[in-house]
Amino acid sequence: MKIAGIIAEYNPFHLGHAYQIQALRERHGIDAVICAMSGHFMQRGEPAMIHKRTRTRMALEQGADLVIELPALYATRSAWWFAFGGVSLLHRTGIVTHLAFGAERDALPQLRDAARVLAAEPPAFRAALSHALNDGVSFARAQSQALKHIRPDLPPVIRPNERLALNYLQIIESFSLPLTPVLIPRQGGGYHDPLPDAPGAPGAAGIPGASAIRRHLQSAPGYEEGLDQLRPFLPASSLRLLKEVLDQKKSFVFADDMAPILMALLKRASAADLAELPDMEPGLANRICATARGSHDIASFLDALKTKRYSRSRLQRLLTFLFLNYTQETAQFIGEGPPYLRILGFNSAGRQLLRQISRRGALPLITQGRQAKSLAWNHPAVKAAWSLDVRAGDLYALLEKAPSHPAGSAEYYETPCRLV
Repeated sequence: MKIAGIIAEYNPFHLGHAYQIQALRERHGIDAVICAMSGHFMQRGEPAMIHKRTRTRMALEQGADLVIELPALYATRSAWWFAFGGVSLLHRTGIVTHLAFGAERDALPQLRDAARVLAAEPPAFRAALSHALNDGVSFARAQSQALKHIRPDLPPVIRPNERLALNYLQIIESFSLPLTPVLIPRQGGGYHDPLPDAPGAPGAAGIPGASAIRRHLQSAPGYEEGLDQLRPFLPASSLRLLKEVLDQKKSFVFADDMAPILMALLKRASAADLAELPDMEPGLANRICATARGSHDIASFLDALKTKRYSRSRLQRLLTFLFLNYTQETAQFIGEGPPYLRILGFNSAGRQLLRQISRRGALPLITQGRQAKSLAWNHPAVKAAWSLDVRAGDLYALLEKAPSHPAGSAEYYETPCRLV
């Protein structure tokens, strides 16, 4: 049985995502699809536009069989840790045979060659990487320059989805994982592209990415009008579920909703406090404190702080760490991989997959919060990851106009979505 794993955010689920699942089944003979999906906070340092239960429902209604949560421990980190968490989680189900992902170009052989270089880290590559970093560029660009230096035959890998694909392949190579990579060329616009003027069928440039959809909704005169304009770009089920969210909550969640809380946290934080955050480089904590003192909003703060070395996404991730109180102490177990499989939803086929995972998987299954609470007593890694997931859920509820579970600590009460 060919079972494909997909690592995704589905923020929200759009036509490109539906095309990927359809292509896996029709062109690659995939029998079942398991998604490792981010929870309430995303890899680029933003909250999810809609609750993870709604995004789970979107995925199930468009062909996913089982959705498992990628813990916040990994979902909010850099591309490599995001990829490591997702690949590890899917591998440890014990049943995933293929890893599927999108990329801007249909260039799997070149990406695999590049991944082998990254996995081996030859001395020439390390020297070129160090030289590029000393020039003050971001790690992603420095890595691309170093690859080009020792393998000039390879095209530069700097596009967002290609970067993620490269990380997935590097992890498969580094840990000799028995996962067959399947690259589905990305359909439509890239991460930074605007909403197209006209819709297009799968394979055309008229399929916008999730970021374009979010920007459109955020800038639309009204959410209802904005959703109506998105009708050509979303599966009917996604549009229906988004309208249900709007009926219940009257709003979506965006990064701006975090801004007042973040400014308060930044104003009161010391450099020593900020130094406890993951990925905080020496000297950057002092710069953040100094910049925060002279800033009155997050936008101007990020504009003043952003450099070639520190991209806006990287800085936003640091702010998310601050918001979640995600410290280096919390992250100490990250290298071990996700310590549990938190089930978000399944259909009838997914129910059968869960039975297989219970027999062959390497991690405990969690369908209710009390199971994690019991595991956490004797497993420090479970305690660290679960505590962060609970905190992420509680803090996300502060950003929702109408919290999904007003009593708080929804992680202990929510059960998986069932589409049967």
